[in-house]
Amino acid sequence: MGDEEPEEGEIQPISLTTETAGPGLSLLKDMGHLSFNYAKLDMVGKALLDLQELHKYTSLQFVDFSDNQITDASPISKLPGLLSAKLDKNKIESIDNLSSMEQLQLLSVKENQISEVAPLQTPTLLYLNVDGNQITSLSATLSATQKLKVLEARQNKLSSTAGVDTLQDLEEAYFSNNEITELCLGAMPQLRELALNNNQLTTLGAFPGNASSVENLDLSFNQIASAKELAHLAGLSRLRTLTFAENPVTGVDGYRKHIHAILPQLETLDGEPFAEEDREPPPPIEEEEPPAE
Repeated sequence: MGDEEPEEGEIQPISLTTETAGPGLSLLKDMGHLSFNYAKLDMVGKALLDLQELHKYTSLQFVDFSDNQITDASPISKLPGLLSAKLDKNKIESIDNLSSMEQLQLLSVKENQISEVAPLQTPTLLYLNVDGNQITSLSATLSATQKLKVLEARQNKLSSTAGVDTLQDLEEAYFSNNEITELCLGAMPQLRELALNNNQLTTLGAFPGNASSVENLDLSFNQIASAKELAHLAGLSRLRTLTFAENPVTGVDGYRKHIHAILPQLETLDGEPFAEEDREPPPPIEEEEPPAE
């Protein structure tokens, strides 16, 4: 029997060559001396297996290789002027082989198979998306990305937020659906959005003196149990929305009153504004019994 014929409409896997890249090129860039080169390459959903001849397009500034079958991302490091690289939904296991990319501002590699990320040599990076991988730590990854403004790291296997605490320009950080037990925060004066929902946090002790400009904080679906932990949020004077849903602490007597006493400026707690009764003085916090021997 011969090889099976492809089904009608099925896209056959290909390599990136000058022939296959042609239809995806756009945005002519004036190189001077009556010379023009393309600055953008869009190859979304083309069943690409590799980036074989990407090095021939050294003037590219924007590339999108999402929704393909690429396993090796290293060819993008051969593009010295690259500003934006999207490689979502591929089969990439590592981005450690990306050499120094001095101008890269956006890197998105969500929904790949990455488990570890070595230090990124991307000093101008503003946006990084690693959602939906298997990453266990970012502690050394971000040391050379001090201009980073947005970090999206949902649905990984992170046990700690270590690595973000030194990012002074970070404005948004999303750590939803990880395995975080250790919260590491620094001054982070620009941080406005912080999502830590669906993790395993038991304490809020990292907040005093840190991340004091946060406006929206999601701590839902964690393991915060003691009302005493709530006092650690007292320094968040700019906080507007706070979510604690599905934490044991929400069952504490006078929970909403305790939050109001600490953060009276909140606009919503767990999606609801404070009622009149929430503004009453909270009951005393009961002493917790020590765990049984």
